[in-house]
Amino acid sequence: MKTDVAYVLSVDKDVILEICSGLKDKTDKLNVVYLGSEEELSQLKCGANNLYFGELGEYIAEDYVTAIAQKIKGDDSALVFGGNNVKDRAVLAALSALLKSNLLTNVSSIEKDGEELVFSRVVYGGLAEQKTKFVSNYGLVTTSPGLFELIDLGDNDNIEKLEVAEKSAIKFIEKAEKQEKTVNLVAAERIVDVGRGLSAEEDLGLINELAAKIDAAVACSRPVAENDKWLPVSNYLGITGTTVKPELIITVGVSGQVQHMGGINKSKTIVAINKDANAPIFEHCDFGIVGDLYKIVPKLIEKL
Repeated sequence: MKTDVAYVLSVDKDVILEICSGLKDKTDKLNVVYLGSEEELSQLKCGANNLYFGELGEYIAEDYVTAIAQKIKGDDSALVFGGNNVKDRAVLAALSALLKSNLLTNVSSIEKDGEELVFSRVVYGGLAEQKTKFVSNYGLVTTSPGLFELIDLGDNDNIEKLEVAEKSAIKFIEKAEKQEKTVNLVAAERIVDVGRGLSAEEDLGLINELAAKIDAAVACSRPVAENDKWLPVSNYLGITGTTVKPELIITVGVSGQVQHMGGINKSKTIVAINKDANAPIFEHCDFGIVGDLYKIVPKLIEKL
């Protein structure tokens, strides 16, 4: 389908600014739907033709689905973009049902092919890449964080407040704060990325010490978070986790499987430490150290 009209929808203003930056030269008309706080509207300079705003608090994001669908149906065809966070996915899934269209999740790259967009994402646990075009009038997409570079977008032409057309059957009961500490890996300029080469959870102290020396965030591969549960799930990098592009990432005991590399391959500089000289990570890194991490990391800490 042609990309004459695009909608960018999110509960996160940073997601909106990033996706708008990536779409600015790929669509003729750019509309934005922001569900959040009215106080943040002044920060949403995203160069939109129309900025539709829905206040959250008394209402939840799902309450605006019918109103948003009505706006989208005002165009004969449109692509709708959102972030890969829980709330955006929920709203886009509901919109997909109302628009009778497909939802493509966790897209890792977007390319223009004539008047159409081609979406790529990794499937089968990182073993293959799927390329997709929409052929229906409407298509919905969630993008991986860090996919686009931010640019200056300019002011919005028109701002309009959304009214709740039909309340969702979901009812807000209470908000419980997360107990675990979360790290904004997308914003981190330096990251120490730990993999299964680490022998025990208590050895994370060594990784934290190295990270502290260079003022870096600590991240990990998927098995470290999901299988071993040594770090929160929010800390794992990869195609199905968080995508980052810091100035520097030091991988420690990371083998370099496709699923993980899809989350870090846009980093400016990749330094790899692994005892296996044949590990795939050495095909992707800028600097590689072959050796025992338990000997190398303490020496790095000593020198820093």
